Amino acid sequence: MNGKVRRIAYLTIVITCVVLIARAQSAECPYLYGIHDHDPAPTEYLNHIKNNGASGGWITATVAVGANPNDQSGVDFSAFANAGHTVICRINYGYCDVGTIPLPEYYGAFAQRCANFVQHSPGCNIWVIGNETNLAVEWPPRNGHKAYVSPQDYAQCFRQVYNAIKAVRPNDKVLCQAVAPFGGPYGEGTVCGMTHDACPLNWVQYMNQMLTAIKSTGGIDGIALHVNSRGYTYADIHSTQKVNAGGQMLYFSFYVYKDWIDYGIPSDLYHLPLYVTECNGVYYWKGNHPENPSSHYESGWMQEVYAEINRYNQEARTVGKPIIRCVNMYRWCAYCDDWNIDGASNPYKAQILSDLDAAVTQRYQWPESGVIVDNSDAGFSVVSGVWNTGTMATDKYGADYRWNSTGTGEDVVRWTPNLPRSGNFEVYAWWPAGTNRANNAPYTITHKDGSQTVAMNQTTNGGRWNTLGTYPFDAGQTGYVSLSDNAEPSKVVIADAVLFAYRSPLLQPGTITGYVRMRSGAPIRDVTVSASPGGYTTTTASDGSYTLAGVTPGTYTMTASKLGYCYHTVANVVVPSGGTVNQDFTLTVIGSNMLWNGGFEEGFQPNGVANYWVPWVCPWSNSITYADCTVPVHNGSHSQKWGRADRYRLHGGICQAVGGVTPGRQYVIDGWIRFQSTEPSAWAEIGYDLTGQTSNGEASTIQYTKLESGGQNVWLHYSQTVTATGNSISMFFKFGHYDEGGSGPSWAYADDAMIYEVPTPPVMVSVNDDGVFQTSSTSIHGSWMASDPESGIAEYQWAVSTTPNETGIIPGGGWASAGTATQGTRSGLSLTNGQIYYILVKARNPHNQWSQIMASDGIRVVEAVPSLAEAKKRPDGHWVTVGNLVCSLPGTPNCMGVRQSDATVGIKLTKGNGTLPSLSRGTGLSVTGRLASSGDTREITDVSISVAGTGDGDPIMLTNRDTGGSDFFYAPGPPPSGQKGTPWGLGPNNVGLTVTVFGRVIGLGTDVFYISDGASIPGGLPIKYVSGISPPALHDYVKVTGLVEADGILVLTQGDIVRLQ
Repeated sequence: MNGKVRRIAYLTIVITCVVLIARAQSAECPYLYGIHDHDPAPTEYLNHIKNNGASGGWITATVAVGANPNDQSGVDFSAFANAGHTVICRINYGYCDVGTIPLPEYYGAFAQRCANFVQHSPGCNIWVIGNETNLAVEWPPRNGHKAYVSPQDYAQCFRQVYNAIKAVRPNDKVLCQAVAPFGGPYGEGTVCGMTHDACPLNWVQYMNQMLTAIKSTGGIDGIALHVNSRGYTYADIHSTQKVNAGGQMLYFSFYVYKDWIDYGIPSDLYHLPLYVTECNGVYYWKGNHPENPSSHYESGWMQEVYAEINRYNQEARTVGKPIIRCVNMYRWCAYCDDWNIDGASNPYKAQILSDLDAAVTQRYQWPESGVIVDNSDAGFSVVSGVWNTGTMATDKYGADYRWNSTGTGEDVVRWTPNLPRSGNFEVYAWWPAGTNRANNAPYTITHKDGSQTVAMNQTTNGGRWNTLGTYPFDAGQTGYVSLSDNAEPSKVVIADAVLFAYRSPLLQPGTITGYVRMRSGAPIRDVTVSASPGGYTTTTASDGSYTLAGVTPGTYTMTASKLGYCYHTVANVVVPSGGTVNQDFTLTVIGSNMLWNGGFEEGFQPNGVANYWVPWVCPWSNSITYADCTVPVHNGSHSQKWGRADRYRLHGGICQAVGGVTPGRQYVIDGWIRFQSTEPSAWAEIGYDLTGQTSNGEASTIQYTKLESGGQNVWLHYSQTVTATGNSISMFFKFGHYDEGGSGPSWAYADDAMIYEVPTPPVMVSVNDDGVFQTSSTSIHGSWMASDPESGIAEYQWAVSTTPNETGIIPGGGWASAGTATQGTRSGLSLTNGQIYYILVKARNPHNQWSQIMASDGIRVVEAVPSLAEAKKRPDGHWVTVGNLVCSLPGTPNCMGVRQSDATVGIKLTKGNGTLPSLSRGTGLSVTGRLASSGDTREITDVSISVAGTGDGDPIMLTNRDTGGSDFFYAPGPPPSGQKGTPWGLGPNNVGLTVTVFGRVIGLGTDVFYISDGASIPGGLPIKYVSGISPPALHDYVKVTGLVEADGILVLTQGDIVRLQ
């Protein structure tokens, strides 16, 4: 019991908790010092930070990733992280000519590209989205013009990117962009060779509106800042000069950081950490800046910058203002622009690095603001056991700490904070590190929703705050952190200090309510209403109403769907914390007319215009008469008539807008028009407007088609399929002519107008075969699933192919109906060994629309053989699967030896195009792969291994003459089969077995040496070895373990050659 006195009580304890191992993510660098640029690597600068006592520094990396959602590339930042540095990566869409974020229609694609980049970029966990969109240079252009990116525009882009990144890296931090100091307001101009709009806001106004818009739609994890002094002197840092920025007096030098905090950041975001990702003296470090050529770096500037930020931080933690965690100097790169610190062009580089050394020796760290409970505070208590007091560790928090030898969990201490408010708090622990500490000290965080236990390694990261995670707490003393002695045996657990840092308010579930109706207003029951992400779903009641309760606050895409109806999707539905949002839906029957009174059979208004239609007249037109018409009509009994009874010029028509349109869906605009006029210039047109407006029949957004084929007094047909871009579409009829001497009336007629949604074909969701391999050569099984929320699935058809498309369909595997079944088996086939076969499936809805063909990922046909002996009888190229094997020779990443569990037959495995895991000798396994030959030695390559149990994998001890043996069903082919023996071998064939042999080295060659144990093998037994192995010396007596091959013994590791004398 480690010499401890324990109290024994009879207790029944029921504990419900989740035990977690802390995520392997580097803690943020605790020091303030950093540099801009990751490529070229700022190693020299970072070494100055580490060589002066800081454990690491900060790096601002910048990348341009574009908006290809299929691009999976990333950047490996691991080298920096492994060296103790923290990387902040700014993700841009592009630079100058294309903009730091894309045009709004590409926000979604950009968000997915950012998520892909983050997912494939190890070594970085903090991401900044975009850069300085208060500057026109960062705006994306459209048709050669850079339009203003408002704070709200940026917030919309940020939200989509934030959500996409959190979906793949939920624990990473996503920061908003840094706004440019001293930027705005300004007028129109030219930049990057393009014209640009004005910016109406100053820099702090832009930031405030941006952050307000961001927090209204969801989370944000921190704020990036750019901070500059106007010059490189002490006086420039502390300048109190202010400038009139659009009517607001703001600091015009380094104290801009105070304005960012006081005016730019809403106070309810003061809990967020700040990161200064760019800092300099505005002008070039080396001098000769166009605005101030004489200004250059001055000794002492860097020390005072860090001292000023440290003074601010110490005050901020006591008054509840945000903490600045880093100040990264802009920039290291010698050739990226003229602000370079590195490079021969900067004569002040040595002074800058010397001042950096002096600044780092102060070891300024950013403080955590929050409630700290030290082991000597009133909130700390010993719940059970004896916890000793220690003072020797230099990296302790405060004057001392408590410690205990590890045990069974009976000894417990507790930290109970008195929290000033409810909210989500990030919890940190501080301990002095040491080699005798436990590597899994169990901290249990008891919070509002339960408890979680996190195991922390106390051998490292001492003398700093280490995060235990973020948890919800109520105000007061309802939550706590406890630590027990239930850790790594024969070690020590340390109880020092715990910090509770407020991060965000508690989010209360919200509610979404609404109605689903037809365009007539009639309710639709049993409609499925869903919100994603999150998988929230419900169905409508008989009155068309629905309620989605318990929805986590955030931004959702909602869909209402029911078989037989065109589904309706609405994006960007924002659910506030604890609030209710209303979202109604309008559905139409598939193929039904969305226009009211499209056949003109539902009456007319007193002015002669059909009910629900809107008249429009061009300003230069004479007045137009509208009337109900019974002759001519295209169908039914009525049509719409308009025109004039005289010859004077006219230009106008009717229009109507339909709502309930889903962006991205296809709609057909269809109608008929005819006209009669004595004016030679008369014409008729029908068109559509994707904006849905009905106020201007001559708007540039209307896409008209002139209908002239067939001339006058005939019905002219118009039909156009369009893709909706908004939530409404309008249809326009137009008739007009100029005053060119005609002598009679001019009339136009409209009939059978329709806008209806094109039913969408089914979408294949999944197609699966039965895995990677199958042993049947006569049948194949598949399963599948498709989706069509509007119409349902009427039929599946499936086929079998040697390619993931129709070009490889095999005899007997052609297209066949499965009805509505979602699986099937095709029998009576002749499947070839080693061939990969694909299940092809397509689905049809009741409208005879077919989905695209989807293929399974393929399954290869292999033969199940009972033993390695039977496998060796098969020719090269034949695929087999064989079990009851053990690993006999752990080897390289590309080669190893296995044998039958009874040690009768062995074979070499090579990775090829498969996978070869690292296994220990005696591991039980089964192998699937392709038979092949290396010289005269058979092997299995392209392997796939399944581990199962253990066995005897020890090598067999043989004399030199016993290795190899005689031929085993050997046929040279091609392709070869069986196994050839060795010229010197005696007895049964043992090529492929792992053996141990002894002998004296009698010869040396390239990648081979020769041994003799006195047997009469001419030249000795060849011992081959792989690259990286050092051979023994001539005349050494050695013990060798390796694989028997047809031309000797193959050694895979250095340890398998042992010098005996």
